[in-house]
Amino acid sequence: MVADTIALDREDERSALQFPSLLDEREAAKVLRVKPATVRAERMRGNLGYTKIGPRIFYTHQQIADYLQRQTVPACVSNPSNALAKSEATGSAKSRDKTVQTEAGAGPGMTNERDKHAVSALAQQIFKRRASVSPRG
Repeated sequence: MVADTIALDREDERSALQFPSLLDEREAAKVLRVKPATVRAERMRGNLGYTKIGPRIFYTHQQIADYLQRQTVPACVSNPSNALAKSEATGSAKSRDKTVQTEAGAGPGMTNERDKHAVSALAQQIFKRRASVSPRG
């Protein structure tokens, strides 16, 4: 009778303690369909949680699920009214009247002289041929 009570207590303890299954690096890589080095790199970057037991590192299914949730990129919502404007014809070089003017960058004559000189001096300094340090010259 006492043995039956002890056996029941042990079964209650086992059912109360549901331990997550632990995956090593190779098994986690298999679940994620990547190389073990990728799992290791993501862990070291702090992107993938892990469980450390002594010197060994394990991953739970919940940690992998959390990682995948953070890696999910939502689909892009398209805007039909804007889609036509992006795909409009811009014309050709021969038909100047149909060419759409763009506003990107500075227009002609918008750069002041001091900036032009600064850019020129920087370019000369960058591309200046350096003196050779070898004995032959």
